[in-house]
Amino acid sequence: MEEMSKRRTVIVTGAAGGIGSAIAERFVATGWNVVRNDVRSESLLAGAADLPADHTASVIADVTTRDGAELLCRSAIERFGELDALVNVVGGMRGPLRRDFMSIDDHQWDFAMTINLRSTFQAMQAALRHMIPRRVGRIVNIASTAWAGSPDHADYAAAKAGVVALTRSVATQVGRYDITVNAVAPGLTLTSRVLANPEFDAEDVPLQRANEPADVAEAVLFLCSEGARNISGQLLTVAGGLNPSL
Repeated sequence: MEEMSKRRTVIVTGAAGGIGSAIAERFVATGWNVVRNDVRSESLLAGAADLPADHTASVIADVTTRDGAELLCRSAIERFGELDALVNVVGGMRGPLRRDFMSIDDHQWDFAMTINLRSTFQAMQAALRHMIPRRVGRIVNIASTAWAGSPDHADYAAAKAGVVALTRSVATQVGRYDITVNAVAPGLTLTSRVLANPEFDAEDVPLQRANEPADVAEAVLFLCSEGARNISGQLLTVAGGLNPSL
């Protein structure tokens, strides 16, 4: 337990996906205890095979629910003693990546709000119940450049705009406890879903390349570092120079 106390502990939700797994791997590599979370049990457990068992744990829980989010935080503390940071990666959309607003049905809308916004809300509340009494914590929420208005998936864009607003609102409330809350907005990122859709390319990106998941992970790691102790309520866009006004 003495060795574990020297390492800070982070929860990464959505850790079975490309961005989530890259974030978890980067934190482990830089000396953190990492609690990986997802509802996709097979993918989550398979991704743990190459990670050091002494400093990682996998918790299958649905963080769109209060019970699931609280179970996740309790499990992290039981395993490693404390909870120092939370990274909310859970998100997505239902249906094709490109679709007209008038084609979005109620099920797709509700799914986008639940998986992106409700999950962030529940996980933040559960984590803050442990962080506020200790007066320490870092929270990073994964948004998207779509939050500023996307012509292709308005439901997802609206949900991610909610994540940005929630981030800024909560940051103003918990700063007095030395807790920072920030968001990272990735642009085009080479996840499995994007790679399966060849019509997406980086021609319009000033740096002429899409994100690797590791690019997003580096931004998240910085916001959880001591070097970012005075940064809160901010949105860091990782998009190869695209959308410079965001």
